[in-house]
Amino acid sequence: MEENFKDPNQLDLFEGKVLTEEQQKLVDKKIEYFEHIFNYKMKITNHQERLLLENGFVKGVDFVNDVKIIEVTDEYGFSKYEIATPFKHEITHKRAEGSIYLLCQDIDYKTKELKTSKAFISYENGKFEAYGITGNARKLKPSTLLEKLKLKNERIIAQYNREKKEKNIKELTLEKYTQLFPEAIVEEHSTTIGRNHYRNLIKIQFKSGSYVLLVLGSDINEEKVLRKYDKELEDLGIADLLNKFNNQA
Repeated sequence: MEENFKDPNQLDLFEGKVLTEEQQKLVDKKIEYFEHIFNYKMKITNHQERLLLENGFVKGVDFVNDVKIIEVTDEYGFSKYEIATPFKHEITHKRAEGSIYLLCQDIDYKTKELKTSKAFISYENGKFEAYGITGNARKLKPSTLLEKLKLKNERIIAQYNREKKEKNIKELTLEKYTQLFPEAIVEEHSTTIGRNHYRNLIKIQFKSGSYVLLVLGSDINEEKVLRKYDKELEDLGIADLLNKFNNQA
């Protein structure tokens, strides 16, 4: 038995939606417009992917193409500026959604762990712009862009390893002085002395009010004293203070 399939964009006599010749021309023009947009999107996306691959980018490692083809059915209106009697008509067409993104390394600001992020790129006349990678709007050749991407990833990974090491040193130092002086308050600290701001300090404060500020070194057990405050010394009068200094060996 022969089956009849109808194009949803054609005249629909059975549902009473009969388009005039003028209306059909407008609908056909709209369909052609959607086809042009779809074809251009697919053409430029395929061209960009080919350029990246030819210049050393690895798909799934350095970039991702997440363009998907979907079928859309929507009702579109045609206004009085297009036709004497405005009308609406349902049109089904293909749409390409998504784009090509570079894959770069970043540090999650919440977890402080490494993560892979997508960086948007734009393309014009054989060159790419990737502000998320370069930090500027310069258009680069694909080979230059790959160099910039690798440099950014190397810099982020080095920063992650450095911060991870600093965190490890800080945690071990906090644990060490907490065990040595269980009655003291041992905590992270930051302060400004003159024009210098110090972060990642360790403050060890005793019941008396005396405290020591330690600057962490580049490795474990390399911390140094930044500032020390002796509460008893501060409370001494001038004579007692001078006698104390005079009695020092």
